Parts: sequence; structure tokens; C-alpha cells
Amino acid sequence: MPRIQALAMNEAARMVEEGVASVEDIDIAIRTGFGLRFSVLGLLEFIDSGGGDICY
Repeated sequence: MPRIQALAMNEAARMVEEGVASVEDIDIAIRTGFGLRFSVLGLLEFIDSGGGDICY
């Protein structure tokens, strides 16, 4: 399993455990926000566009 994917999956599971969001809400957010955004602009390219130093 890719390391970045594992991090995202673990964070999603923690969010459900902590009651931050429901399983359905997290899946909708990933499908409509995370997935589409990074299929057009890579993750590091996205960070670079906002200023890597600021994100760090």
C-alpha cells in the first residue's frame, strides 16, 4: 500500500473514531474534493503553488 494512501486512510479512521465526521461524510469529501483536485494537480505541485515554506 502506498505510504501516502495509508496516512490518509489512518486519518479518516481517526476522524470517525473521534466523531469528527461520519463515514459517509468523509467518503463524500474525498470523492469530491481530495480526489479530483489531485488528479489534476499533483500533491507536491499543489504544495508548491501555495508556497512550500508556508505549508511547512
